[in-house]
Amino acid sequence: FKSGLTACASLVLSGFDTHGNHNTDQSRSVLKLLGGLDYVLTEAERQGLGTNLYVIVTSDFGRGPQYNGENDRAGKDHWPVTSMLASGPGIQGGRVVGATDAAQLAATLDPSSLLPTEGGEKLTPERIHMALRKVAGIAEEALVKEYPLAGESMPIFG
Repeated sequence: FKSGLTACASLVLSGFDTHGNHNTDQSRSVLKLLGGLDYVLTEAERQGLGTNLYVIVTSDFGRGPQYNGENDRAGKDHWPVTSMLASGPGIQGGRVVGATDAAQLAATLDPSSLLPTEGGEKLTPERIHMALRKVAGIAEEALVKEYPLAGESMPIFG
């Protein structure tokens, strides 16, 4: 990044697909993830890039609310609700955006306050990308026309 060679990197950490031995394997994977994030953020600061770096951590699936067994080696299956972590300049920290309902499915949100509300809007990948474009200052008209996203923007990052 510092040399200008790239503006984006994608890193992959596997080990979260725990259909068995969920608690032990998830704990190990989360420790690896947090150690990696600490390294990236610390090194970015050391290199003078901390005020320009966005770090977004996502998953392509979540974990269901129930275990798929009753022993210590039980796992969890895929679920349509996941989570993400976002860090960077202009991103308001220390908060949770989004919620699930009693059935552990995505709750709809008021598009302005982001509070759960019946009949509100779903938080979608398109809305997350729109909000990231806005906070990163790349929501120019030409880009939006060339790479349109469906839905209305939500103030997800602050």
